[in-house]
Amino acid sequence: MSEQDGTGSESAYKRGQNEMALRSALQQLLEPAAFERLSNIRLSNPPLYQQIASMVISAYKSGQVAGKLSQEELKKIVSRLIGQRKEPEIKFMRK
Repeated sequence: MSEQDGTGSESAYKRGQNEMALRSALQQLLEPAAFERLSNIRLSNPPLYQQIASMVISAYKSGQVAGKLSQEELKKIVSRLIGQRKEPEIKFMRK
């Protein structure tokens, strides 16, 4: 094995640790429904998740937010980041 293999696994380990720490912090700052919504965003759009997570953490650090963020407040943050894109509406038509 080369030295590069060890470094790669170490950096993957550090990324994993950082991600676990980030999730733990977000879980403390968000209500359960908001945390679940953010987890869904993480799966579908990782860059957007990173933006939202850093925005939420910086808002807490600067004192702009007191208490846990609700799902509605998280939706407002997301809508500010992605613009005024409407959530798709699904209609079922029966014959």
